[in-house]
Amino acid sequence: MKQFNVELFDSNFNFLFNTCADKIKYKEDYLDPEKAKIVVTSDARINANSIIRLYRDGEEYAGIISDVKAKDDGTTEVTFLSVEALFDSEIIIDVAEITGTMEQYMKARMDELYVTNSDICQRLPIEIEAVSQTSNWTFDYEIENEPKENEEPPVREVAFINILDDLIIPAFTQYGIILEWSFDFNNKKILVQITKNEADPITIETALPNIIDETVTIRKVKKRINKVNIWNTQDYERSTVYYLHSDDTFDHTNEDRVIPVNYKNLTVSANNNAKCIDGKTKELKDDYSKIKSYNRIDPEERTQEDIDAALEKLADINSFMSFGWSYNSGDSLIYDADNIVVGDETWGDDGDEFELAIEAWAETSDAETYGETTAAALFEDKAYTKALQTFSKNKYDNLIELEVAADDEMIKPTALKIGQVVNVISEGNSYTSILSGREIEDTIVLIFGTIRLELTKSLKGRA
Repeated sequence: MKQFNVELFDSNFNFLFNTCADKIKYKEDYLDPEKAKIVVTSDARINANSIIRLYRDGEEYAGIISDVKAKDDGTTEVTFLSVEALFDSEIIIDVAEITGTMEQYMKARMDELYVTNSDICQRLPIEIEAVSQTSNWTFDYEIENEPKENEEPPVREVAFINILDDLIIPAFTQYGIILEWSFDFNNKKILVQITKNEADPITIETALPNIIDETVTIRKVKKRINKVNIWNTQDYERSTVYYLHSDDTFDHTNEDRVIPVNYKNLTVSANNNAKCIDGKTKELKDDYSKIKSYNRIDPEERTQEDIDAALEKLADINSFMSFGWSYNSGDSLIYDADNIVVGDETWGDDGDEFELAIEAWAETSDAETYGETTAAALFEDKAYTKALQTFSKNKYDNLIELEVAADDEMIKPTALKIGQVVNVISEGNSYTSILSGREIEDTIVLIFGTIRLELTKSLKGRA
């Protein structure tokens, strides 16, 4: 059999040396990227922290070396990190920024870690692209500064997450999102695409003679929740119910439901009406303070960015302060227009009257309407996210290992990519699964599914 070409580069992609390997033993596991190993038969000296690349006839394997062990049989065992393992890092997130598609959100957090990090020494030569677009997504996190009852809400809600454990792996197990990565040795950078394997599902029948060995493992599945009752801990008068439907969607509609009913009672914390009104009055006062700061900038030094920022604040103020009164002279709720210049418009600078106007607005029916509408929207948003987390179903809750020949023409194991969806037919049962790892030596073991532990039922057979 043709030898593997082996190339080594330092961490800056500078070429070190090349050699050949008669044989490799390769293992990768998307759910545990630190388990990836290559065993090479070579007398070349290989150092940790180097980048290793092995290739022959369309096969290519690469990674960042984390450990090197010389074995008694003359081979060298190289443990390497795949690119996913680089993101086994904890970061702090602003909950308000959990927006857009899941791929866009993942890219933003990954960029913050290695591309735009203020610590230049932490940056890596990595280019990340969000390719696929997944909406209606969520992931588990715990708010670090969630207010207790009767406490003021924080300026922003934050949480600590691990990018690998809390984003990358759940994105794969729940939504089929994967990191496709490669080393661009010419341009000395790591290329990462956040995407989905869009290849059509394939069917594999384990009874066929090309399957050398098989293991099918199924997790004991608990009864699935199909109804959630959710209350607001800041206002227990506000609650809602979500129902799971037969097509795996969920909403408030009490029709086409999954039965028998298996419900769960949950809570979320969302600002009540009073806190929403209080928050808005503080925001309006802050807007006014920022406009005054803008007004103190020398007119000749004002940039278009200054003008746009001030206009945005003025628009916010005007949308609320015009609810119950006008700015006519003589009105007790005057926001007099004299001194603040933004673009071609001039606005007033009477802080006392403006403070009175804000406080008076907070007592109006308009403010009550604002508080009710805003509190309802905040609660619904958090309740929906909680329901999505509860109803999210792991489609690939199994572990299926199939051993095939490396040159198998039916399955073509070396051509299959992580994220390939399959239908495995074994002993008359059909299992939907996803390629999540592989082991390569004389034969290839394809590893499907998203479980590795707590295995409760194993079915083994040999073709």
